[in-house]
Amino acid sequence: YKRNEKYNIIVPSLRIDAIVSKIINTSRNNTQELIKNKSVILNYSIIKDGSIYLKENDIFSIRRYGKYKFSKIIKSTKKDNIIIEYYKYI
Repeated sequence: YKRNEKYNIIVPSLRIDAIVSKIINTSRNNTQELIKNKSVILNYSIIKDGSIYLKENDIFSIRRYGKYKFSKIIKSTKKDNIIIEYYKYI
């Protein structure tokens, strides 16, 4: 991957299922299905559990959607959500 695009999104937590569902714009249930079907890979390992919390610079890919890098937490919102920065590899 030569380049990447930077995005900011608001998520309820740093759990991988919350972030994946927000990035691909689907429900947490659908995201859990993707995880069960081994379609979500975190730091080059297939994950079996959606309750894993991402750390800065974790790299994850979602089969058929692309590869991403969780960059950092920007700040919390008034409603206790979190604004994060991530990159999509292109």
